[in-house]
Amino acid sequence: MVSLKFFITLVLRRRKHRGKHLSIYLDYEETIMHSMTNRSHHLLFLAIGAIVLIGFGRPNVAHASWSSEGHAAGAQCGSSGVNDNAVVVGNCTPANATGPLIAWVAPNGVEELLAPLASGQSCSAAGVTDGNVVIGSCLDANNASFAVTWPVSSPNSITVLQSLPGLLGLGADVSTGATSFDQNGVIGGESVSATGNSTAVIWLNGSSTAVAVSNRNDNCGIADINNSNVNGAPSVALDCPNASGTTTAYIAQVTGGLLGTGLLGAYAKTPLPVPSGSSNCVVVAVNDNVQALGTCYFPGGSPQAAFWPSVSSAPILLSGGGLPDGTRTAGAFLNNNDDVVVQYQDTSGKTQSAFWDTNAALLYLILPVSGGTRTAATGLADNGTVILNSEDGNQQVQGTKWTVGSGTVAYGDYGGGLESVTTSISQSGNYTAGDGEGSAENENALVTSN
Repeated sequence: MVSLKFFITLVLRRRKHRGKHLSIYLDYEETIMHSMTNRSHHLLFLAIGAIVLIGFGRPNVAHASWSSEGHAAGAQCGSSGVNDNAVVVGNCTPANATGPLIAWVAPNGVEELLAPLASGQSCSAAGVTDGNVVIGSCLDANNASFAVTWPVSSPNSITVLQSLPGLLGLGADVSTGATSFDQNGVIGGESVSATGNSTAVIWLNGSSTAVAVSNRNDNCGIADINNSNVNGAPSVALDCPNASGTTTAYIAQVTGGLLGTGLLGAYAKTPLPVPSGSSNCVVVAVNDNVQALGTCYFPGGSPQAAFWPSVSSAPILLSGGGLPDGTRTAGAFLNNNDDVVVQYQDTSGKTQSAFWDTNAALLYLILPVSGGTRTAATGLADNGTVILNSEDGNQQVQGTKWTVGSGTVAYGDYGGGLESVTTSISQSGNYTAGDGEGSAENENALVTSN
């Protein structure tokens, strides 16, 4: 149940000031809140309407020490994923500015290069399962991009995740991309045609054959897949364009039989219920209880984070709960204990993060480190740990963690540098990956235990 939100492209994005990830993790209005051009009306946050403030004024001190994965794969390196075996994956740019992006895996704290599809072409590692399979993408010799996998134990063994075939060998799709994966090794993504239209697909564990989840070339996109199989395959959260020019959110499940045999198994899409007065909703996550998270929009109002307790249930909208009336909120992360991380816009227009305990109907604001003014969540583990990035009092970015019991605690900087960011947390919450500058302002891929 991991979404590959930021690492589909083969371009290592640069920070505005120093380092690599500021454009991804601190352009608040362009990340989780980017789709808030639609509006919605204000509804109450459950019956309790409770809000809890935790973490205010905590000092910016390190909870655990970062460890670098080194620079065996390149001069400037960043992490993109970590699993519960402490295996980290990421990407490096070489000292030669014209060289390819290099994907790597670090099973023992040292980067090992992942094989490309073609010599001199770029690859990007996006995540790693608890079964020690790395998911990413590579350019082939013709500059076509394909989703790929590598075994952690054999980084030179690369498998291409194939596109959908055409009818009688004609009209086959020409590229693929991975957008999510589960811990069982199932990968969700898209198969793209020569005209640029896409079909939502999955690749089952150990298979490179694409299985269609949506209708051919309907441009549906997979937001997430879960770890609990129904009829042998995971539930899939989909966002699909519709005739009204908005988006319909679906949960797709296998109806029966053996998926991928062409005999009985097939995915069927169920639209998530849209609340009264809403123009449309989008889904961003589905958990192992087949509960979903997203955002719903209403004409003339503000968007609201939405939690679906089941596929057939009307969503619970996050509004009120101590937040100012009409606050713009959006769903960001969902775990298997029904905990939610949302982003919201404060009264000064800055995007902040909050933790929504849907079972207890409580909302906890996640406050910045001491002296900071805003936060951007980057992950949520099943144990309730949230990782995020926060500005400190000197407007430097700090990678931090947050829990209900401890509030916001900074991981600290690395090697005499001034900034760090978090990029990924393992599903259990045992490990966090991040990036940080050293004293010479070189970028380092980092990991720490929680």
